Amino acid sequence: MTVRLGIIQGRLSPPVGQHFQIFPAAGWKDEFACARELGLDYIEWVLDAVTLDETPLLKAAGRDEIRRVMDETGTHVWAVCGDYFRDVPLIRVAGSELETRLNFLKDVIGYCAELEIPSVMIPFVDHAAMADEDEISQARNALRTVLPFAEERGVTVTLETALDAERYKRFLEEINHPSLRVTYDIGDCASLGHDLREDVYLLRDFIHTVHVKDRKRGGGTVVPGAGDADFDAVFAALAEIGYRGPYTLQCARETPGEEIQTARKNIAFVKNYLTQHGFQHEIG
Repeated sequence: MTVRLGIIQGRLSPPVGQHFQIFPAAGWKDEFACARELGLDYIEWVLDAVTLDETPLLKAAGRDEIRRVMDETGTHVWAVCGDYFRDVPLIRVAGSELETRLNFLKDVIGYCAELEIPSVMIPFVDHAAMADEDEISQARNALRTVLPFAEERGVTVTLETALDAERYKRFLEEINHPSLRVTYDIGDCASLGHDLREDVYLLRDFIHTVHVKDRKRGGGTVVPGAGDADFDAVFAALAEIGYRGPYTLQCARETPGEEIQTARKNIAFVKNYLTQHGFQHEIG
């Protein structure tokens, strides 16, 4: 049984300023070739509020350049990681401002369709976390507005949320749309104190992508194996439910300038767990 393995954009480049995860404007093209050399299948593109004017994704000529780089390297974009919507959320906003944000999301979905990028991830975490039932309702209504548009264009909308798995499952079932799925973030769920095995079983019908990282409970991202994520349990559970989707490395940054060595180490870390549970990775 084979699975796909990729990496979040920016992890193959030196950090930009003090930002942990941001679009690497200077080196984004080089990352595609580097990912291929490392045996990875794909890049997960980062769309953030800080570099919005720099990202080629939002410009016709830029999208042509992205397509050219994908074709030349054989490394494709699996998803757009919509960090922008963590800072400019689809909740706690109404009227024309909400309409502007939803229209921008529709634009991003359209660009994904144009480049044959299968999915876009919307984070309802940190500043965008749903704090109560009213905000959950706001998020539900916002998603119901864009999901038919996404379905028409063949793009899946995935979510990350800070909801516990039972409430998360109800939220997804209430919306009940085939284009809505989950990006399951191992480290974030460990940080929230979740039982990862229980999470996987409750969300089994919705998991579309897995983000691989480690975090301390209530703390930040750490080197895989140094935090509170039970990787044995989560990889076993993913195998038991028959998950065949991709795994995206979103691991902690380590020594600046040693990004390639860090990526190799993290690739080996993930492949070890995949092998233990009957999977193998062969670059597509």
